Amino acid sequence: MAESNGRSDDDLKLAIQPRTMERQVSYKEQQQQAARPLRAESPLPNGDDYLGGLKKRRKRRRQRCCACCVASLLVVVLLIVVLALTVFKTKDPTINVNSVTLQGLSTGIDQATMKLHLNVTVVTEMSIKNPNKAASFKFGDSTAYISYHGAAIGQALIPAGKIKADKTADMTVPVTIYTDVLLSSSNLLPDGMSGSVPISASTKLAGKVDLLHIIKKHVTIYSVCDVVIDLSTKTANIQHCSRSVKM
Repeated sequence: MAESNGRSDDDLKLAIQPRTMERQVSYKEQQQQAARPLRAESPLPNGDDYLGGLKKRRKRRRQRCCACCVASLLVVVLLIVVLALTVFKTKDPTINVNSVTLQGLSTGIDQATMKLHLNVTVVTEMSIKNPNKAASFKFGDSTAYISYHGAAIGQALIPAGKIKADKTADMTVPVTIYTDVLLSSSNLLPDGMSGSVPISASTKLAGKVDLLHIIKKHVTIYSVCDVVIDLSTKTANIQHCSRSVKM
């Protein structure tokens, strides 16, 4: 009986010891949790403060949007100014007389009247340049003149045309001389006896520079060249050319 009671006491001690340790552990955990500071609960936002913050954020967004719009507008204006001063700036077309040649030149002196006979066709090779990068030049029917001592002795029609942007158009303009007008000049005999006849080749073009059908500029361009006809070699030599533009 004593042995059985002794075993029972030992078993009871072993059974009670783990429960006591569990109670000690739980007590320590409770003390640790009690020692920890409680988390402060975040206060609920006040209604006025929330609305005020929302208004400020919206105001900042509007300010940023306005700043972006102003910056974009400034960039566009700057781009327009640069284009207006470079690509979209209209320039005046020019006429260049490249050469003057003679066709069918024949001369003679009437012994009875002591007058010089001169038959010739003056052929002018010219080029019309449109220097505009984004504008075309359109001109109407124009006229090329040959003058002798201030009197017109021949003219030829230059048909209407259009020159695209930054292009050059080459033209050949033959002008037949009016012999009756030429022979009536008192300067012909002394010029013929000297072997050289001075003439003037002039051209007039009236048209307009058209920039994308938005800007239209009316211009009239002139070209005048002093030419000397050498009767011995039957050639024409350009002495001087001048150009001018009128709006």
